[in-house]
Amino acid sequence: PVLSRRIEVIESLPLPIRGAQTRNFEFTKLLESGKSKTLRHENLTVQMVSRPAWYAVMALPYLMEYPHECSEQVFNRLYANLLAQHIANSDPGIRNVFDQWKNTPALDSPMEKNQDLKSVMIEETPWLRQAQDESQARCNVGVLFDANRITDETSRAFSKLEQMQLGNGLWPWFPGFRGDEYITLYITTGFGRLRHLGAKDVDMSAAIKALGALDTWMDDRYRYILKHGDKDINHLDSTIAFYLYGRSFFLEDKAVAKEHQEALKYWLGQASNYWLDLGWRQSQGHLAIGLKRFGDGKTPLDIMKSIKERSVSNEELGLFWRDQELSWWWYRAPIETQALMIEAFDEVMGDTQAMEDAKVWLLKQKQTQDWKTTRATADAIYGLLLRGTNLLAGDALVEVRLGGEAINPEKVEAGTGFYEQKFVRGEIKPEMGMITVIKTDGGVSWGSVHWQYLEDMTKVTPYEGTPMKLKKALYR
Repeated sequence: PVLSRRIEVIESLPLPIRGAQTRNFEFTKLLESGKSKTLRHENLTVQMVSRPAWYAVMALPYLMEYPHECSEQVFNRLYANLLAQHIANSDPGIRNVFDQWKNTPALDSPMEKNQDLKSVMIEETPWLRQAQDESQARCNVGVLFDANRITDETSRAFSKLEQMQLGNGLWPWFPGFRGDEYITLYITTGFGRLRHLGAKDVDMSAAIKALGALDTWMDDRYRYILKHGDKDINHLDSTIAFYLYGRSFFLEDKAVAKEHQEALKYWLGQASNYWLDLGWRQSQGHLAIGLKRFGDGKTPLDIMKSIKERSVSNEELGLFWRDQELSWWWYRAPIETQALMIEAFDEVMGDTQAMEDAKVWLLKQKQTQDWKTTRATADAIYGLLLRGTNLLAGDALVEVRLGGEAINPEKVEAGTGFYEQKFVRGEIKPEMGMITVIKTDGGVSWGSVHWQYLEDMTKVTPYEGTPMKLKKALYR
């Protein structure tokens, strides 16, 4: 048989944009495609997501799907329902989007899009199940925001959580287990965060009931040091930092009892003196917010200035840190840490720009995947919706122009503002490689252009837009 000298090539150009601005991009090879007599256009696909923050809302059903009856996941089911209620009631336009999502088959996972641009079908990869699970969760979003369902599920989850709480105020990990201070602190802090977000009608009684047990635990830690150690050296750890942060949500509900004030003063002093030795950013962020709420005006600013000095800023990825790493330890989890940085920049420094930049990195982690765990998902949604630009409001679409001609999408996904436009063969012109993206509102948006063509294999050149380079060699 005679084999064709032409091979199929697919090239892509990302189109990131932040804030109200106009950006110009050049798809160089497309612009120069008219110089080749052997090149044949196949497809040109333009995609744009105008409001990717809605992907965070689409992640809410993930908090509902885990069947385990551990206290963490029972609480996160409650958290998801209360957050859904808060979001739905915050803006009539947002409620309208949820109504459109009901019975909508179009909310595909990003992994299931662009099938015609992939050389390997999703069914042939290890990620099929992940893509199907995410698509199913997106289909469940409209159901999640049904008002009657929210009321019933909230009541059921709160009742279950109350039943699991022990008489001393602690929660166990599972029914029948002993009470655990860490999971109690996690749940109590979660209630505080819901109220801090502005969620209405949140019953705080269970959380307030737990405060006495948590204060006693904090005091016991101090008494143990007095009895067995040297109180003048560093005893600060991540759990104490988490306690100071979580407890600070409830200072007006229930003050720390007089008999625990000596221990509290000790740990606040430890936090002021040894925060730099506590090497994890999440724990330092807990200390910064906690100390500020307890009345320390200087140390929190020192902590956040130090954290910001270690950050990296990038137009596309936003504000992030190179120390991001996966670990078994909860205080080193990257998503949860980034969400806390957003809160700390806002509350401690009032640094709106840093807060918005940090949100960009968090959203980018959701571009083609989930946030991995129920806790990461809950924290990420909290961070994105907490303050600053309302990333869910508005209905303006990001405009894309190819060669000066604006794209007029026929179908736009509700909420996210996702749309795509395809051009085939004779419709594709070299001048379409001159791309203009226009955004009229705040927040982050992203898109891409995918160009599919056939070319003589001897004329195909590698992509040079990034430091990473791939080279293929055939040996005879």
